[in-house]
Amino acid sequence: AGQAAAMAADLQAALGCLSRVPQPTVAAITGYCLGAGLELALGADHRIVGDNVKLGLPQIKAGLIPLSGIRRLSLLIGASRAKDLVYTGRFVGAEEAEKLGLVDEVVAPDDVLTAARAWAAQFVTAAPRALAAAKAVFESGPHGHATAVTEWSALFDTDDARTGTRTFAAEGPNAATFTGR
Repeated sequence: AGQAAAMAADLQAALGCLSRVPQPTVAAITGYCLGAGLELALGADHRIVGDNVKLGLPQIKAGLIPLSGIRRLSLLIGASRAKDLVYTGRFVGAEEAEKLGLVDEVVAPDDVLTAARAWAAQFVTAAPRALAAAKAVFESGPHGHATAVTEWSALFDTDDARTGTRTFAAEGPNAATFTGR
């Protein structure tokens, strides 16, 4: 049991790696994305799938449970829907996954990578510290009010915040050039 707990902790940390990246992350998925693969994708901020996709957390059929998928899935699609997917271990196609809120965009399989790159490209010129702060608040869960105060306060005295607010007031949105300082 001790060895299994240590292995579970390592695996859980690995599955949550996308959530710890300070920039917005996107999972581009075609074909089958099951078990730990879906758990990894759940850590991304945005999921774009091909219309041929099959998603699922079938661990229950092997007498196990998802390590990080239950919490993330519950936050994403609600506890009742998450319970259905975890307890049954069933797979869902692209249309149902989008309806559930499990994925953000469905495209043709050949267009998944292009769509993922287009989504990510929006953030190339964004304020990196502000993006990281927003992501930290989202990761702190539904009761992250204290994290929001801390992150906002830390941003208040940055070059990016001064430049961004001054430029926004004078020229409108999307005019600032951010440096990450």
